Amino acid sequence: IQKLEIVRIDHVNDYLETLKSDGKADAALALVPKLQQVFGVNPDSRTETIVAEIALLKAKPKEALALLHARPKGILSARDEALFGQLVVKLFAGLKCEQDLYPAMDLYEAYISRVKVANPEVIAKVITGLGKYRFVERGFRVFREAREDKMMVPDYKCLSALLYAASRVKEYYREAVDAFRQLCLLQSDRVTPYDYSNLLGACSKVGDMKTAILVYQHVKNTDKLSEYVMSSFLYALASTECESSKYSKRPYSVQALGRSDISQVAVEAFNDYLQSNGDNVNERILSAYLACQTVQLNASESKRCLFELVKTPRPNDIENYLRLADTLTNPEIMQEGLALAERKDVKLTLLAYRAIIRVFAKSKMFQEAIDWVKRMKAAGFDPTAEQLKTLHRTLAEEGLDDLKREFFSLVKPYPRKPKNPYYPWRERSFRIADEMKKAYGPNAPKLATNHL
Repeated sequence: IQKLEIVRIDHVNDYLETLKSDGKADAALALVPKLQQVFGVNPDSRTETIVAEIALLKAKPKEALALLHARPKGILSARDEALFGQLVVKLFAGLKCEQDLYPAMDLYEAYISRVKVANPEVIAKVITGLGKYRFVERGFRVFREAREDKMMVPDYKCLSALLYAASRVKEYYREAVDAFRQLCLLQSDRVTPYDYSNLLGACSKVGDMKTAILVYQHVKNTDKLSEYVMSSFLYALASTECESSKYSKRPYSVQALGRSDISQVAVEAFNDYLQSNGDNVNERILSAYLACQTVQLNASESKRCLFELVKTPRPNDIENYLRLADTLTNPEIMQEGLALAERKDVKLTLLAYRAIIRVFAKSKMFQEAIDWVKRMKAAGFDPTAEQLKTLHRTLAEEGLDDLKREFFSLVKPYPRKPKNPYYPWRERSFRIADEMKKAYGPNAPKLATNHL
């Protein structure tokens, strides 16, 4: 550069680029403040972009962001926009908790307000971060705004991120299915096991067995059947609900199979997987299979899985087996699970303790149930009367006042509910309606109550 008769800033910028690409970023940064002294030129916007890229390269995103924010509004080159996008991606990739999401979204808002065309890779990363913490509606709004206001053309990564976000919340099940269909229409050969796993996760949220089985049948003889897809399919079968299901807590279910049918589907799928993979079966798959068989009340298959196939049982495995004993009110199954937990030194979970106490309560073994409440407290749990209401109800039905007093000395009492101010007026309306019915018979005028 010094041999040139006229040194321009472009020549210096090229030299800085060379230093950066050769791994001499520190030398480039040291030279920038001396440009006027050494070369007689002043830094321009390209110089600032190079410095910002070096700052990002050296894990100093705040310095890079400060340089970009210093630019006049609306003056960002394509290279600046790409750098801004890298900053957004880097921040969303480093999310560790929900609180980290808020400064990340502030940076995204600054990015989207200054770029001309949104980068699909950046939008996909933002949607994934929002979906991770179940801000699904916000993720869909980001997608719509980028497509409509910033002329973004959705690509595979964007649709895959939408599918992931929608699969996190059951209310967005239909959106998850739509995103998967768009993925298949865009590039069906690029649909990955990750996408199939997310779709199956969405099916498990609502108990859509038909779709889950169709997805499995589509991938079972292909290289798409990864460990995650198989375990997601089995968890989908475990999450289904029948009308008599004790675990049914969801407002609706779209599956139309009975327990025995679902259990048989899981047995056939699992046996096929065993034949193709031999003994090399992931613990996650075994846990999913055990969860499915315990929910579908297949005691023999649950026992085979837990005692013969699972080498190192986890707390959730013991919990599922004890919940099976609870549903069947079978003390023998419970004792088997407890013996295995003691032998393998597995800590019991809160739900496991509750299942044990319910089995004893329903079997009218009240002293044993009280003893397990004490063991539950000794393990560090602080149960409430609401959590152990089965034991309270059976003690009240049997008239065991001494044990009931001991029970309430061990647990937190029921929370007090505020009195409903409407209730006395509702009772008054019922009494008036009764008097009107006596006086006028079937032709009595109806009051503002459903009592008639």
